[in-house]
Amino acid sequence: MKRKLYSILAFVLFAGFTIQTGFAQPSKGGTPPSFNFKTLSESFDIKDLPVPDVAALEAEDAVNNSKDAPFRAGVSIPVDVNMYNAGTWTELPDGNKIWRLKFTASGANGVVVYYDDFFIPEGGKLFLYNESKTQVIGAYTSENNPPEGLFATEAIQGETVTLEYVAPQHFKIKPDKQIKGIIKGNKIITTNQNNAYLNEVKPSISISQIAYIYRNVPFLQKYNPSKAPQWGSSDVCEVNVNCSPAGDSWQDEKRGVVEIWWNDGTYLNWCSGSLVNTTNNSGTPYFLTAFHCTGSVSTAILHTAEFYFKYESAACPNGSQPTPMTLTGCTHVASGPTTGGSDFDLLLLDNTPTQSYAPYYNGWDRTNTAWPATCVGIHHPAGDIKKISYSTSTLVSGGCLTGMPVGSAWNVNTWGPTGNGTGVTEGGSSGSPLFNAAGRIVGTLSGGASTCAAPTAGDCYGKFYYHWDLNGAANNQRLKPWLDPLGTNPNTVNGFDPFAGYPDFYGTPTTVYEGQTVNFTDLTVSATSWAWQFEGGNPATSTVQNPTNILYNQQGTYKVKLTT
Repeated sequence: MKRKLYSILAFVLFAGFTIQTGFAQPSKGGTPPSFNFKTLSESFDIKDLPVPDVAALEAEDAVNNSKDAPFRAGVSIPVDVNMYNAGTWTELPDGNKIWRLKFTASGANGVVVYYDDFFIPEGGKLFLYNESKTQVIGAYTSENNPPEGLFATEAIQGETVTLEYVAPQHFKIKPDKQIKGIIKGNKIITTNQNNAYLNEVKPSISISQIAYIYRNVPFLQKYNPSKAPQWGSSDVCEVNVNCSPAGDSWQDEKRGVVEIWWNDGTYLNWCSGSLVNTTNNSGTPYFLTAFHCTGSVSTAILHTAEFYFKYESAACPNGSQPTPMTLTGCTHVASGPTTGGSDFDLLLLDNTPTQSYAPYYNGWDRTNTAWPATCVGIHHPAGDIKKISYSTSTLVSGGCLTGMPVGSAWNVNTWGPTGNGTGVTEGGSSGSPLFNAAGRIVGTLSGGASTCAAPTAGDCYGKFYYHWDLNGAANNQRLKPWLDPLGTNPNTVNGFDPFAGYPDFYGTPTTVYEGQTVNFTDLTVSATSWAWQFEGGNPATSTVQNPTNILYNQQGTYKVKLTT
């Protein structure tokens, strides 16, 4: 078999300040320039946001916290802020120019920034960070510019978020453009004008809404220096997907299950869903969830929806805090409503997840088979880390939500032991997949009454069988034309790993002081041998799967190579 090589510029070593940088929509990493100047004035524009009535929101949630509606996590606050009516420009001692703006949301557990016009010119960078500067996302660059200008950045911990835009010191001129000048902040000073081209090199950061998160978001607490890491926004019986033996046989399928966040203009909502495979293993990033989650959401809002991958604990019980990875944006492809349909929504992600996301496109079974125990649900209850639940009764065909036809749903009458406890589903689990024993999706969660105290109260899943072609004749009412592009019409399709056998790994930490060490963890699927090369490291090579204590003594940026 041909040996494959994977190489990354992985580590920056220096003697000085280090920062924990969060992963975001494929961004470039790095440190905001203002962090390098400790005497830099912190006097810049701050916008105080109105504080919602959290007690009233929580009281409403207590009444409306069901699985047949999206799980509300925050409230949207409209703003009308851009680089021209807000923020402060500062010239740094090294000549760089930055624009900074801070939003303060008193009492919030976190905030999400939504943009109605997002454009970073070539050479520009945008960072966002929390008050303690323990969470940094970015740099967002011209590679992140969405075609429609609509964008969202991932949640930031705490009551404040600071945006820091770094202007390029120079801008490139295309061969057919005759412009001479310099960039000064967000202004271009030229000796001759070409207004059409100027729009290509001027930044635009226009913010339409801020989501005020009042729910507990466990992964944000890792960035809160005043609190120990917190878990458990879901109920106490829920079982982590990496518990053993509960999750042992579901390590591929779990990688396709993702949490989705979206702001409907009034509230920030959570649901679950799954990447889903096609009959030709195309790797097209289709995402299957429930209609009652996203089916009535506008195209504009979907372009700012955020998909959280790899949000799970590595251990059972909870281990170290995970750092999820996000992608932004999707479009509607097909759906079946809750009234007269089977409650599904098929979305197409705006971006295809790369190897670092460890995507897995789950297989499916479109037969109308009442599967016996054990069927499995994998989901994000209450927006928590990924959990697993076992159905220990034979599925029963029936209806579900009001208006769903009889025979359009599978009823799970009993959630039973997983080997690590008995998990159920909750608000936030909506849209998550139900797998048969072969690891293929047979339904998507529509609703139900199960709780930790009542695991036999029952839940219901819209049937994949019904999703396939029984919601209507139009292409936008069926899964069939999208998941079977070649028209082969099989009853079952297995899951698909687009990166099976490709070398993959990560290192901890990725930024160290001189004389410190780094540990490496292999993530390659089905590898049987490992050949590591550590440029600048001691030792310089290794053949173990997970090398530890690789020492770096000199300042610099080094390559790490893995051949499997």
